[in-house]
Amino acid sequence: MASCCHRTTTPGGTNHEETRIPLRLPGDLHAWLTTQAKANRRSLNAETVHRIKGEHHAAVADAEAP
Repeated sequence: MASCCHRTTTPGGTNHEETRIPLRLPGDLHAWLTTQAKANRRSLNAETVHRIKGEHHAAVADAEAP
């Protein structure tokens, strides 16, 4: 299955591109993420993106540290 890109505009008017990807997760990780998403009142997608962005920001900060 090929990924596809979509241009979207956020409520604040910011344009960004989204890419859909098929993602396979172990069952226990999927269950945990689903539980976390419900606890945080997010969709599974929003929870996954939130956690990946957090890791990305931490990695960027580590790379920029002296």
